Amino acid sequence: MASDQGFYLTLPSNASIDLYPENTLTRYVTSLPQIISLSGQWECGLVEIQYPHSWYNIRRDNAWFAIVTDSGNNIDRGKIEVGYYDRPERLIAAINRTLKEAPDEKNVTLSYSTITQKVTVDVDPGTIFSMDMNIGFNNSFVTTAKEGDSVVDMAQGFYALYVYINVVEPRLVGDSVAPLLRIVPLEGKHGDIVSKSFDNVQYVPVLHKEFGTVEVDIRYDAGRSVPFEGGKIEHRPVASIGTGGPIEFLLPGSGDDYLDVANTYLYVQARVTKANGTDIDADTAVGPVNNWVHSLFSQVDVSLNGTLVTPSTNTYSYRAYIETLLSHGKEAKDTQLTSVLWRKDTAGHLDATDDTNDDLKQRRIHTNGSRIVDMMGRLHVDLFFQERYLLNGVDMKIRLVQCKGAFALMADGADADFKVCIVEAALFARKAKLNPAVQMAHIKALEKATAKYPLRRVDCKVFSIPRGSMSHTHENVYLGVLPKRVVLCSIYNDAYNGAYNKNPFNAKHNNMNFLALYVDGQQVPAKPLQPRFDDGCYVRSYVNLFAGTGKMFQDEGNDLTRKDFGNGYTLFSFDLTPDACDDGSHFNLVQKGNLRVEIHFDQPLGQTVNVIVYGEFESVLEIDRSRNIIYDY
Repeated sequence: MASDQGFYLTLPSNASIDLYPENTLTRYVTSLPQIISLSGQWECGLVEIQYPHSWYNIRRDNAWFAIVTDSGNNIDRGKIEVGYYDRPERLIAAINRTLKEAPDEKNVTLSYSTITQKVTVDVDPGTIFSMDMNIGFNNSFVTTAKEGDSVVDMAQGFYALYVYINVVEPRLVGDSVAPLLRIVPLEGKHGDIVSKSFDNVQYVPVLHKEFGTVEVDIRYDAGRSVPFEGGKIEHRPVASIGTGGPIEFLLPGSGDDYLDVANTYLYVQARVTKANGTDIDADTAVGPVNNWVHSLFSQVDVSLNGTLVTPSTNTYSYRAYIETLLSHGKEAKDTQLTSVLWRKDTAGHLDATDDTNDDLKQRRIHTNGSRIVDMMGRLHVDLFFQERYLLNGVDMKIRLVQCKGAFALMADGADADFKVCIVEAALFARKAKLNPAVQMAHIKALEKATAKYPLRRVDCKVFSIPRGSMSHTHENVYLGVLPKRVVLCSIYNDAYNGAYNKNPFNAKHNNMNFLALYVDGQQVPAKPLQPRFDDGCYVRSYVNLFAGTGKMFQDEGNDLTRKDFGNGYTLFSFDLTPDACDDGSHFNLVQKGNLRVEIHFDQPLGQTVNVIVYGEFESVLEIDRSRNIIYDY
């Protein structure tokens, strides 16, 4: 922008990435559209800066500590997990957890006082504790029991941004001379996109009178490049998570960056303890159920600018389990999905807590002795399964409601008593900085229309069939808009509600011998499914599981064999699209009507069962120029 008094330059860090592939957020070169030639005396000043508050306070260079014993002959080095620690208590807890793994950990203990806000280090005689991070000691070597000289520095010496630019004259900066444009005091909190404007612009004489590129270098107090964590920004819960209550995250939509929700992940650290909070023994027969990072939560609510865009139901664990079970093959389940602690239970032994269910045994290894296990995965929420970026100016709030221990854990005996302690939780969100021209085009387009997000909306229904029943018809499972796909399974009522000796995902066939859906009275399929599980004749139902999920005749599977289907993995799938081709390649017209389910059994039910109906719909979420959310759920 030019004027009689001067002109403005806007220098985004990604503007010339094609010409300068080594550009980073902290040091980059921008190629100007034309060479700038100046005559006379010119000065340059920083008017506005926008940056992501995404750096870690515990980084690779300051995460280390050492324990020195035996007169210096024995040195044990440890490293705490790199990341952002928002409270001293979390930082000290992380150090103590790492100390437990050191051979000489008993020689050193750390404690934190919320009254003095200082750390006390107790070391045995002849032991030296050294740390790279600043936890309040003037001397980084502690040789005796001592309280810190000052409070813990959570900023770790990082208080300001030093913005250098190659077109201004160098000036004194500490013990060196450098082209410093301005020192910018830090604002905001971790995860924010900070935008700072300056009324009192500080001008520096221009060095070069002709230039076609501008090099920007952003450093912090130590003179090093700012360690912006590119790609994903870590968001911490808005409140303490130690109470067992709901966990809430707030992802602010301030700034110009868009949110890539499809590449936003939930990170959880959890452990299993006795009911009183004490550690369990290493050989205690208790372990996590399958798909644990998702099975820890019964409900996940997502709001955009205060508008709820998810159903308020307590079936999140089942949605996540069904989608993971049917959408991925063996290779994915044996590799990347181990990050959510997925390990398919042994068919026919899903309720077993002994060695006959080897997969429960393998999951149990991660939590034996109250060990902490970390997990990471994408939330099974409609908005997270579409690829379009979320507009800036939209605040996202996520609320996760925890399941009770009897649901999330399996142990010997119905009277077992354990609990799950979530130690850490974070949301890693990927921000996207658009080309300014593209963003301006979006602004103009929003003046005429809304931003549209086609969604695969999921709504899970649950109904019960009483003990002793031999048939059941359930009317109006879905009334109004009809799903394009339905998946149906049955779970024992006590397992559904949580029982240590029952697997909540044991989908039994219960000697079902008839199953059909009725859409406005029309039977689907035309010939009902009539499996005979006693003699192994259920291939139509098994094949329908692939046809109903778009995998039939494709070179892919779901890691469910024919034998598995009749032994704890009895799920029935139905494609209700008009062209019977729900492969995800196109949208179908929305159909309206009434859907009912009819089920018969070979013999009376021995227990009350809960039938879970997973319905998948076509839907669209819209956002207007004022960032109002338009969503007819």
